[in-house]
Amino acid sequence: MTANRNLKLLLQPDGEHLEALKEIRGEFDTKTPSQRLRAVLFVWWQQLNKPGDFDDFYLRKMESLIDGVKNNLQPQ
Repeated sequence: MTANRNLKLLLQPDGEHLEALKEIRGEFDTKTPSQRLRAVLFVWWQQLNKPGDFDDFYLRKMESLIDGVKNNLQPQ
């Protein structure tokens, strides 16, 4: 029975070898790196359990990350 289970469907053209096929992921299968970072920062903010708004926390942490990267750049 396959109710309430994820399934994988393989479509293979006649005469094609399995190695020649490529897995195609949907747009909802993976998060972008920036989406992943935001999600991780959100969990961190929740775990800190401090008063305040997540958007403010997010902006402060992103500015900190940006400044850290900028500090590693060569002067122009």
